[in-house]
Amino acid sequence: MEDFTSRWETYLRNYEKKFVFTALKICSALKIDVPQEELRSFFINLYHKTFLSEDRDLSSCIEFMKRLKAKGIDLKFVATKAFLLTIGEFSIQCFHKESSIEPVKEMVERVDQILRACSGEVVEEEEDITSLVRKLISHRERAVDFSGVDPEGKENREFIEEFRRLHKRGESLELFNIYKGLHIKSTAPIVRVDSDGVVLEVGPTQLGAIAIDWYTLVRHPSLKGGVYGEVKSIEPEGRRVKLWRFKRVEGKEERRSSVRVKPKDIVEVSIRSEKGVNLLGYMLDISIDHINVFIPKKSLPFGEGEELKLGFQLEDCRDRGLMDLEVKGTALSVRPLPKGSSVVFRLHTSTRDEGKLSVYITCRQKEIVRDINEYVKEYLY
Repeated sequence: MEDFTSRWETYLRNYEKKFVFTALKICSALKIDVPQEELRSFFINLYHKTFLSEDRDLSSCIEFMKRLKAKGIDLKFVATKAFLLTIGEFSIQCFHKESSIEPVKEMVERVDQILRACSGEVVEEEEDITSLVRKLISHRERAVDFSGVDPEGKENREFIEEFRRLHKRGESLELFNIYKGLHIKSTAPIVRVDSDGVVLEVGPTQLGAIAIDWYTLVRHPSLKGGVYGEVKSIEPEGRRVKLWRFKRVEGKEERRSSVRVKPKDIVEVSIRSEKGVNLLGYMLDISIDHINVFIPKKSLPFGEGEELKLGFQLEDCRDRGLMDLEVKGTALSVRPLPKGSSVVFRLHTSTRDEGKLSVYITCRQKEIVRDINEYVKEYLY
């Protein structure tokens, strides 16, 4: 079998800098707190072991990944993202110069082998709790599956015709997304309705949230309930979004009376009671009167309706210090999660406690909106 990697060695050597630059950029976006030179050395080493070296000894890469995984940092995720960009650009080059897809297949196999070799040594029998918590507090609330929606189907055509009627009346739609727990909603005028979808003009923050999720929840009284709309295309310069496949919201639509936010990083929560409960949990999100806590236990020594004492620290953005909170909380709901349980507590706070919570939530709200707007500048323009 022909060794296509050897044939494309010059291209691969030249692409090394872009691979490393991309990986470091992802690390920066994820705020990975590791010296830049250590990360650079790791990604150069990984890239060489994958494409440019006869020596396939990954011991140095694996050791580095192990050390960072112990801190809750998943470099396999970063490497995968960077490799995907490499494969994409390599495929474009091959399209013009090769008569088959074999070179791309060889590259994909090499990347797959290298990542399997690394993860095979690093993955532990028990998933690291901090890594799991970071997944739970990531931006993705839930995915919406549009695969069963036929764009030419009767219901989808009826949605588009309804948007056409609303456009003729000059009406706007309400759009809704959730990013890191925060509600992102705005009113969007209908620019036009095509045969294959509706084009809306949206604000920059909504544009970022929609681009991240690739869908939005559309509301209007004439729609008789919420409707999810899948993005077909985005025109960032004109802040226009085209939605083309639609499905009704199934189940109860989420509504909140107060702002809720997810933490920036891990926040430990102690859970105690006079009956002997003594647990450690992790904050998933918080509002002025509720907190959602992940407890790494399937069977809990308390049930819904019980009152417990909660202790945790929140960052004070005014001086970058920490605010201690000791409050009572009533367990409202318990639901199972992988490797544990999610418990929502109603908080019984004093005026002083509410002041601390208000400071934290306001700061996180600003940070989350800033993150979305930076995403728009970085990736859409």
